Amino acid sequence: MIGKTLAHYTITSELGKGGMGEVYRATDTKLGREVAIKVLPAALAADRERLARFEREAKLLASLNHPNIAHVYGFESATLEDGSSVHFLAMELVEGEDLSERLKRGPIPIDEALAIAKQIAEALEEAHEKGIVHRDLKPANVKLTPDGKVKVLDFGLAKVFTAESAPSGSTDLSQSPTLAQTGTQAGVILGTAAYMSPEQARGKPVDKRADIWAFGVVLVEMLTGQRLFTGETVSDVLAGVLTREPDWTSLPQAVGPELRLALRRCLAKDPRSRWRSAGDLAQVLQDSATATSPVAEARGRDAIPWKWVALLALAAVAALALLWIRDRSKPRAPSSPVLSYRSLTQAAGMEVEPSLSPDGRLVAYSSNTDGDWDIYVARVAGGKPINVTADSSADDYQPAFSPDGERIAFRSERDGGGVFVMSATGESLRRAAAFGFNPSWAPDGTRLVLASESIRISTGRATLSQLSVVDVVSGAVTEIGGDDAVQPAWSPNGLRIAFWGAWPIGSGNFDLWTIAPDGSDKKRVTNDRFSDWSPVWSPDGRFLWFTSDRGGSENVWRVALDESGKTLGVPQPMSLPSGDADQVSFAAGGDGFAFTALDRRSNLERVAFDSDREQVTGSPVALTRGTRFFLNMAPSPDGQWIALSDRSEGKVSLVSRDGASTNVLTDADARQVCWRPDGSEIAFVSRRSGLVQIWSIRPDGSALKQLTDATKGVALPVWSPDGRRLVGGWDEPSYFDAESGPPMRLLNVLPQIPNAGGVFWPDAWSPNGRELAGVLTLDKGGFAPGISVLSIAEGTYRNIAPDLTHHGSPAVAWLQDSRRLLYSSREAGIYLVDTETGQVRLLLRPPAGSFYSRAQAGSGDREIFFLRGEQEADVWMASFAPEGR
Repeated sequence: MIGKTLAHYTITSELGKGGMGEVYRATDTKLGREVAIKVLPAALAADRERLARFEREAKLLASLNHPNIAHVYGFESATLEDGSSVHFLAMELVEGEDLSERLKRGPIPIDEALAIAKQIAEALEEAHEKGIVHRDLKPANVKLTPDGKVKVLDFGLAKVFTAESAPSGSTDLSQSPTLAQTGTQAGVILGTAAYMSPEQARGKPVDKRADIWAFGVVLVEMLTGQRLFTGETVSDVLAGVLTREPDWTSLPQAVGPELRLALRRCLAKDPRSRWRSAGDLAQVLQDSATATSPVAEARGRDAIPWKWVALLALAAVAALALLWIRDRSKPRAPSSPVLSYRSLTQAAGMEVEPSLSPDGRLVAYSSNTDGDWDIYVARVAGGKPINVTADSSADDYQPAFSPDGERIAFRSERDGGGVFVMSATGESLRRAAAFGFNPSWAPDGTRLVLASESIRISTGRATLSQLSVVDVVSGAVTEIGGDDAVQPAWSPNGLRIAFWGAWPIGSGNFDLWTIAPDGSDKKRVTNDRFSDWSPVWSPDGRFLWFTSDRGGSENVWRVALDESGKTLGVPQPMSLPSGDADQVSFAAGGDGFAFTALDRRSNLERVAFDSDREQVTGSPVALTRGTRFFLNMAPSPDGQWIALSDRSEGKVSLVSRDGASTNVLTDADARQVCWRPDGSEIAFVSRRSGLVQIWSIRPDGSALKQLTDATKGVALPVWSPDGRRLVGGWDEPSYFDAESGPPMRLLNVLPQIPNAGGVFWPDAWSPNGRELAGVLTLDKGGFAPGISVLSIAEGTYRNIAPDLTHHGSPAVAWLQDSRRLLYSSREAGIYLVDTETGQVRLLLRPPAGSFYSRAQAGSGDREIFFLRGEQEADVWMASFAPEGR
């Protein structure tokens, strides 16, 4: 092949051979550059179906454009002199040695290994965001360039090659050819034996978590210089992958606990326990590298003259002694516990709100796997769950085991709603209170503390949720206040009740608090710009565990408290093996806890819409792909760009209407996007100034500014059609004058719906400027829930289509005729609603296992943009290692 010309590529030398074909250095005679040519095996080239599949795959790979990924230039064919045809890939030529060659010289120093690993993780994240899985990550597919850059080769190519035998007599299984072929088809093994994930080895379908496993194997090999899984045959290696735990003691002592935990999560046998995102993993590697950088930095410094060493040592000893004397009485933040994990539930759907029995043998949880929400009880050791509330078609949720383990309290919508108590097996059901939610038992088992809807107050201003204590036997109720308090949790010693809420009312900052059971001595636990919720006490009462959006995702943290509720130290992350985690529950022994692991994602889609015939045409087209969880979106007035805010990273991005371009406009802490009608700026909500306020930014990313400067939190911005006013607010939705600021001047408070148990929040301003539309989800005081329309001139309300109100972030948006609305809900789909006749028409129902939300029309009502999401939740168990809790 040397000296031959394939198309416009002249072969100059051979670079290597393998199961995926022969690789040559070549010169691109058109562009005058050196390239790598991968000539496909003859067996693949002769198979038209597989060749066509390979060509489709090559086009997808060519879309990858990242500094750590070797670029694919094209897939071409050529006819040789003997008349035979060859098919080949033209790729970026990467100079330097590959990682397998580097590892022949021994382990890689930790700082260098982390730098390499971080670049590999960033390459994987880029590919995974495009829906591409490598499937054959190994040291031979990682190039190290002379300037220190990493290039990952052969993304996705393992997907299209047939099985080949290992070279005769070969015992180097890390270099054995790829074992099989057709993508994720069950029963087919993909990848190279020593780096296969367990699910690959079993021939099961694979996804990006197989790459996370291979990444962990490669990083361990870099740190130790030793193969992680070895054997005389492929079968021996695969047996090790399936059954053997890595020898974690082989890691160098310099590898800290955070990196060790990260590696354990990479190499979890169950893919559900691994990292959900290579990007999250890259951040952990960055943090680990930062933590070790002072050591590396010290190696490069000039030596300190010896005459100063003694003086420096004496000064250090004196300083340490002074700090020890001063800090002896200060509370210490305990070290983060070592945890291991396993899944308790695996059914499709949502399995949430776990409550462990005091002996730790049972777990109660709520699930919608059978349609409506029911309470299930399962053995922690395993076995089939039992639906203990299957006798009712009403929703039952929020279970809480009693301190003696004999009863379960829960929230139910049956018989008018309230909090009920039953035996742990579902018998002896009775109502404990005709109101309330989030029940939590007192340690003596005679009382429940509830977040109380019964004393919600509607004054035309704020609507508050208070705490109430209910005697389980007599039904006596004691209201203890709390001010906008939800999710109460009684401490093990009975002296404090923890809860979370926004205080001062309307601040928009959700913090943790504790209060005495008689309503006195209220103390704040957290006070920052993060949202903290779902508090629960550890069994010994030393810690308050909670969920927080600190770190860019929902995860579990803990903070130390004394018996009086005083905070000791700063919150600690627990780093649970889930993209999002929530709702912790302890058993009395404190050896571990149950929690909810959430897997959620949503992406932007577009569908053509005939507003005259009132129907969608064609099928939805995906504009984004990936694992981000977009919460809010808004098309620009000209329909060419869509602004998105996501839960995953907290950023505002712009996506072109064809999905080809994406621009990130803001850093973290930005959500609830809304275009100004002239397209000049995008409003969004942020806590970056400390209190939730409305900010704006231009579509080109310039002119970031704070629009409102109110004493209370301001959220959910809605522009008037002329761009002169803005609706915003928290407990008091209000008009702001857009021409007076920033900061915008408050004009007046919107009139509230009379006798309604909730605050009306407008979603959309009609194009004719006359009405505001929103969704009222509460049914209080005789005012039915549904779509509410406020006449701005008259201050009167209309209630439209009350039957459409569903849980799951319902939202509305006007069409250009100012008469019809798009209505969307996670539990319903997308509807068209006529506000004059009340007529409702279903436009689009989501496929099974997904939901649609935030629908808005664009381009003169000729298309509809919306978010398509998927979510699952399972109950997991975390166990503490013996060395610490």
